[in-house]
Amino acid sequence: MNLKLILFFALLKFGLCSAQLSPVTIVLKNGEKLVGIGKIKSTTFKYKTDADAKAQEFDFSKIESIELQKDDYSKGIYKFFQVKNTETYVAVEEIITGKNINLYTITSNRYMPGNSTMPSQSVTVSRYFLKRPSEDKLTDLGEYSPIMNNLKEKVMEYFLVFKSLIEKLEAREFKVREGLEKIVIYYNESCG
Repeated sequence: MNLKLILFFALLKFGLCSAQLSPVTIVLKNGEKLVGIGKIKSTTFKYKTDADAKAQEFDFSKIESIELQKDDYSKGIYKFFQVKNTETYVAVEEIITGKNINLYTITSNRYMPGNSTMPSQSVTVSRYFLKRPSEDKLTDLGEYSPIMNNLKEKVMEYFLVFKSLIEKLEAREFKVREGLEKIVIYYNESCG
């Protein structure tokens, strides 16, 4: 009986200690590389060498990149940049890297309460960021929101000098509600 109880508490401790911490490889801006488990917090990254180790927190400004295993066992590459016109560093997932522009996102799940005619639901929202390779800071284009959508206008303003892309947006060949991936791929393939 005592052995079962000890085993139960040992498994419970292991489960609680490693909850929400995923396998990770961190590259710090000083070149140091760390392998362990961790998770992204609001302004820092929580890191442990293993489930029993003491946690360390790294400020986003000290991190170059992170390769993090996601819940679906795929791997995401996260970069850490300042956003233009702010002092804020953000953790953004690298979606597309190209010769002319890179696309990054912050994805979050939001709970939408229901009412008598519509059930409550959870929705995934992506906030988009762009960065040219020559730039140090990200341009925040914002989120796509079907209700208060101004993302298309921000995209058109950002790519204003690239006429063929603007024409495709106006002709609805590219739809912002479907994401910015096709737009960025087209820009990287077609722009000088």
